[in-house]
Amino acid sequence: MTVPGGSDRKQMHLGVHPGRQTDFDSLAGLARTAEHGSFDFILLPGPDAFSMAAALAAVTDRLALVAAVDPASDEPFGVARRLATLDHLSAGRAGWHVTTAIDAGARDAEFIAVVRAFLDGWGSGAVRADESTGSPDPAARRRFRRGAGVSR
Repeated sequence: MTVPGGSDRKQMHLGVHPGRQTDFDSLAGLARTAEHGSFDFILLPGPDAFSMAAALAAVTDRLALVAAVDPASDEPFGVARRLATLDHLSAGRAGWHVTTAIDAGARDAEFIAVVRAFLDGWGSGAVRADESTGSPDPAARRRFRRGAGVSR
């Protein structure tokens, strides 16, 4: 949705937050209603956010599924793995929202950088064209070293 604002036109995305709903049927109904109402995404909070998002992928077609992530209680590799799986299950509709503490800016920035490094762990062309083996090409893998960033 584009919102007129003088000469500056701003893009606005409509989303829904289910609150504390944990019953899947009511959450699925909310997601379907949001999708039919042309909302862009649903933000899922809590420790089961990725599981609920994966389940909602089966009952929605266009709605982006955004899981809230808390760097204080989650590990970067686990987040990257669950996000990649959700992205695959939802055909590219996965997203993540990092909930931050007021005093944790540097830690949260590092958390985001590490998750991104894990997500970008394989370069383009890393999977061989020979689909019978499906073997990734180890030479195309990016190396990640703590404190050193991502290197080739």
